[in-house]
Parts: sequence; structure tokens; C-alpha cells
Amino acid sequence: MKKRSHKIILIVLASLLLATIFEFVIFKIPYFIDLLASGDNYVGVGFSNIELSTNIKMDEDGNLVLGSGDNIITINDLTGDYDSLKLNVEAEEDVYAEIKIDFVDKNSEIPTYKSYGSFKFTPYDKESAWFELSHQEFTTLRLTFNSASKGAVIKGIELDAKPYFEISFYRFFITSVLILTVLTVIVFKLYNKNYDHANINHRLLIICTIVVLLLFSTFVSTFNRAFTVEYPTKDDKYAYGNYVLQLEAFVKGQIHLDIEKPPRFDELENPYSPSERREHNIDTKWIWDKAYYNDHFYSYFGVVPVILVYLPTYLLTGRVATDPFCCYLFSMLAIICSSMFLRELVLRYLKKANILLLCLGMATISFAGMILPMQASANFYTVAVSSALGTISAFLFFAFRGAREKITFKRCIYFFLACVSS
Repeated sequence: MKKRSHKIILIVLASLLLATIFEFVIFKIPYFIDLLASGDNYVGVGFSNIELSTNIKMDEDGNLVLGSGDNIITINDLTGDYDSLKLNVEAEEDVYAEIKIDFVDKNSEIPTYKSYGSFKFTPYDKESAWFELSHQEFTTLRLTFNSASKGAVIKGIELDAKPYFEISFYRFFITSVLILTVLTVIVFKLYNKNYDHANINHRLLIICTIVVLLLFSTFVSTFNRAFTVEYPTKDDKYAYGNYVLQLEAFVKGQIHLDIEKPPRFDELENPYSPSERREHNIDTKWIWDKAYYNDHFYSYFGVVPVILVYLPTYLLTGRVATDPFCCYLFSMLAIICSSMFLRELVLRYLKKANILLLCLGMATISFAGMILPMQASANFYTVAVSSALGTISAFLFFAFRGAREKITFKRCIYFFLACVSS
């Protein structure tokens, strides 16, 4: 036992050491290369010589404050070729925004925009606000920030700037876990051991696998967006998904959504006809994926997420849960129950199952079974999928666990939970 404890300590220390080397050296090789190439010859972009979309305001300190919708900054009269773009950006709240970079090639006969691509960035991670550009001469650079960047403050824009040297805790954690997993498998030869339900170490390994998967889920959510927003919502309510609108309807004591009909909507013979709406020039983008009946709009999405997440969050905090938060909760439920369901299948149908394959199978369900991908792309569409994954995983686990249980009272509880989950 003492020898095993020493092995565990050495494995953890070795994992941390190797992860540190990866984070400070291996992952920073591009940083050192760019640092040597860029030097100090950066070009500062003055805000007085750029074009701004109407939703971008300049504060009293001369900084650019991004507003709702797409925020467009156009930098004209550029000369030379540039290899990087750096933003000095801050925000009161953590935002996970996207920037689309377009340029006009100096050598192009027709001055049309070409795209460098779209990139994610967060103000609290300065490294993410440094973008590599190809060495190409251009005369105009256009930066388009999506609506998620609302409230962000841009204090400076630099070209050919030195890259940031930032340490990513999330990357360090993921690297440590991967190295720790590999070393554990090698040292304890898990590839040769079958799962033993009575073995306490095997049970702990299953628990550790689930905990690591939950940490990955937490990483995905905290790196995405805020968990709650103020109520009543400050922004245009039409920008929120059906679940938030349904919550608002329930709070007001009604079933139909509190949405105004577009102008001239009653003049349509068939409101569901896209061609007729286009013919009357009626914009219906805000009533997309909603049902229209008796002069009211309704959401045909299920109310389970509203009842289980959105409404309790509002009653407890007075704030509205966001779609990423809802996906996060259902993803955690799906990870736990799907992993335990796989374990139930092994106990029921397989006498000899490799412990390593069992743990990898749990990870495969979470990563390849659409649990984490749905959470990463959270919106009100994926809320429906995540809630289905969570509830069906809970049903399967409780049903199979109840079938294995020999004590009648406990079996009834498991079957009751299975019925509730379905």
C-alpha cells in the first residue's frame, strides 16, 4: 500500500512537471519565433483615422465602446505588409466574442475585401486578442466584432506587435490530466486489468473519470458566456431564445409569448407563406421558430428546461439563466448518468471488461456522443438536445440500476426516478 502511494505521488509530480514544460516551452515556441520576427517595429492605429459603424461609441477617454449587433472598424490608407494584429481590449464582464478580419489587397486590380478568417477572443485572456496575419500587403483592414462583444472597450489597436506571453490555466490543466492518464495506465498496467465491481480502487478510478469529465464540462461553460443575465433583460428581448421568452411569459401569468406582430402581418392571407411575407416586405426574423395562433405567438419547444432550470433560477436569484448555463447543467446530468449506465451494461452483460476500455468508453460518450459538443455551441436549439441527452441518460441509468437492485424498496425508488426522468 505504501509503495502504491509513492507511485501515485511520483506520477502526479511527473505530470505537473511535464505539463509545466509543455506550457512554458513547447506551447510557447510560436511565441518566441514571433517575438524574434516582430521586434519593436509595431504600428499603432490612431482612432481618429478609422471608420466606425454607428453602434460603436467613443468614451471620454478616447476608447471605443462596442455596442449591440455587429461592430465594424475599418482601417484605411495602410502601407506595407503586416504579420500580426493585437487588440488592447477590456470588459466589465467576461465575454466570449468573435472577430472577423477582412482586408483589401494592395495588388488587387479590383479593390474587394478578402477574408483572413474569424477568430474567438476574450478580454481576460490577452493572448487570444493577438492574431497572426499572413505577410501580405494591404491597403484596408476591416474588423467585424459580433454581438457577443457588446460592452467591450477597445483601448488600442497595433499592427506588427509583439505577441502576448500568457499562461493558460485551462490548457495546463488539460495537459496535466492527459499526461497523468497516460502515466497511470502505463505504471499500473491498466490495459491488462479487468473491471472488478468489488475492488475499491476500480470504483475510485470510475469516480475520477467522471469527475475529470465534469471538469471538462465546467471548462467549456466557464470559457463560454455568463450563467445568468439581469431581469428584465436590458437588450432587445427578441434576441433571446424561446426558453427565455417562455419564462417571461410564465412570469407574467400567460402561455403565449410577449411578442408584437410585425407591421401589416394581419394583411397576409397565409402568414406561414415565406413568399407572401417577402412580397409584402415583412421582416419575420424575430418570430422564427414560433407558432402563430389567434393573434398570439407560441413556442413549440418543450417546457422541461424552463421548469427545471430557467424558472428555478429566476425564483432563487431574480435573474434569468442563459442557454449556456442550462446546457451546462443538463450536460453534467448526461455525463454522470451515461457513464453510470455504461457501467450497468458492463455489470449486466460482460463478465470480463477491461477497466481502461470502460473509462475510455465513458469519455467517448461525452466527447463523441454530442454531450460536450452541444454544450460548446450552446443556444436555445442545443438546449433542447442537451435536455434530451440528460433526461434519457438518467432514464436508462435508473431503469437498469433498478433492474439490478435486489431490495424491493430501493428498486421502487430507482424505477420511480426512471419514470420521472422519462
